[in-house]
Amino acid sequence: MIISFSFENFFSFLERTEVSFLAGKQDPDTAHYTTTDTGLRLSKLMSVVGANGSGKTNILRAYNFLMWLMRESFKLEPDAEIPLDQFLFTGDPRQETSFSLLFELDGQVYRYELSLTKKQILNEIFSVKNGSNFRYLFKRTWDQKSTAYTVREQDFGKKVEAIATGLLNKRNNSTLFSGLVFTNYEPLKPMVEYLASHKTNVSRLGAAAVIDTINPEMVAALCVKYPEIRSSIESLMARIDLGISGIDIREIPLPEAVQKQLGIAKAYTPFGKHTVKGAEYALHFRMESNGTQNLFVLLYQLLAALSRPGIAVMDEFEASLHPHMIPAILDLFVSPETNPHNTQLVFTSHSAEVFNLLDKNQILLVEKDPETLVSEAWRLDDMNGVRRDDNLYAKYMAGRYGAVPRL
Repeated sequence: MIISFSFENFFSFLERTEVSFLAGKQDPDTAHYTTTDTGLRLSKLMSVVGANGSGKTNILRAYNFLMWLMRESFKLEPDAEIPLDQFLFTGDPRQETSFSLLFELDGQVYRYELSLTKKQILNEIFSVKNGSNFRYLFKRTWDQKSTAYTVREQDFGKKVEAIATGLLNKRNNSTLFSGLVFTNYEPLKPMVEYLASHKTNVSRLGAAAVIDTINPEMVAALCVKYPEIRSSIESLMARIDLGISGIDIREIPLPEAVQKQLGIAKAYTPFGKHTVKGAEYALHFRMESNGTQNLFVLLYQLLAALSRPGIAVMDEFEASLHPHMIPAILDLFVSPETNPHNTQLVFTSHSAEVFNLLDKNQILLVEKDPETLVSEAWRLDDMNGVRRDDNLYAKYMAGRYGAVPRL
């Protein structure tokens, strides 16, 4: 599970910002949390709350970009610039951006640390916790004087240095982690499989609406491929979406011009089933409400995430959904029955309803300074005087915690 991640000098965040899933000592013993093999109590949920433009989505971008650096950066052309978005609105001379990730897997706690510029990776270290300290498995450091990397490994397959020398020669824009992923490096496979399981609706260019990221036709094809997920989607939609009694997926012939362009003759098209006085009717999904379409796509993404250990990173998933649907969706991650792998969810939200649904350590508040345009984030339980029995919703709505629009 993800314990925490942090970043510095990324998008609207200039100073180091940490997102921690660690539960406090006084947090209630509920299904919102789980105890790991090493005894850590971690939250399954984290909501990021703040005004429009405060920087909420940038927190999700930070996690996603770190995943890309670790898994995909080797795919860059050797001389390509790293697509890094640093803080722009300042004369601050710093050129480096840093990231860190702390996670637990199979009873081991791992830490990955990285610093980079747009031109190259500077420092990278992957460690495992050994007692109260961390012992590095491999590290790669840029030496400015020799203009070369120093690579070291400890008990991690004995081939890291050779791979780094042969594969990453003149590849300053790729992480060593990604190079090892590219070679299917055996000791790294369990970590890569876990980190590859995260689902998201956020891209570098912004928080695209879910319906624009994956459309209902794409989800219909995936439902055919994964019938167990389709069954769960149908059941959930029939329970929380008024009027839908099921999903009918049909193969529809494509126009000849489209067949030539895509190389396929048919496509899967979803229809919503509606039962009225015993008679069943089918409505093309594109004729359903935006909320129903969004729910169909969202449930696939969430249920796919819940099918294995990992994390779902979602921006404004409640868009076009009724507020009463939010508890039902969060319950998918809280309930051990629907979340047997303790998959985590971090999500942005404009709905103050989360203050009634989550504990104070599960809410991350974000605010942007109107003069410097620097974003900052803090967990609600980091604020002095916030009691567990407070009416968090009422106090947030009254502006007591900040992170509200300035109108």
